[in-house]
Amino acid sequence: MARVIGIILTRGGSNGTQGLIAIEQAGGLAIVQDPGDARDPSMPMSALLHGNPDLCLPLSEIPGVIIRLSSVSQASA
Repeated sequence: MARVIGIILTRGGSNGTQGLIAIEQAGGLAIVQDPGDARDPSMPMSALLHGNPDLCLPLSEIPGVIIRLSSVSQASA
């Protein structure tokens, strides 16, 4: 599970929070969109309040992080 990345983006509700917490507990990486950057911040806020994400970033920065992480992961595989 350490090679799993969970990402919470703009959306209403909190249904993604439990999945993100499960990924964190299994050793995966948790990324949450900055609520200040989200069109609907309720799901990112829930993830921040109830989880312990590794990163909280504006939407525009998330693709670059995923690309960098996948490059590092493939280099060490």
